[in-house]
Amino acid sequence: MTRFDDLWSGSAQSALGALAPMVRDQVEALVRRVCADPLGPGTVGAPDRERTRMARSGRLTVYFQVDEIGELVYVTGIDTGG
Repeated sequence: MTRFDDLWSGSAQSALGALAPMVRDQVEALVRRVCADPLGPGTVGAPDRERTRMARSGRLTVYFQVDEIGELVYVTGIDTGG
């Protein structure tokens, strides 16, 4: 199993570190949900990013890519909606 820290691009990891602890916890929970079922309900293709999917929870959006067999997730961006 990949370490949770290995799932993040450098820019997404930096963005996560800059968030308030409560928001960071919410983003991490969303990423864990995505890791459990990256192609499942609650995830859709990002309209303006090739090979990228997104998941939302309230105002939070996490952008991620999934490997060819639909198992490994790589987080490429975070949008906190404000």
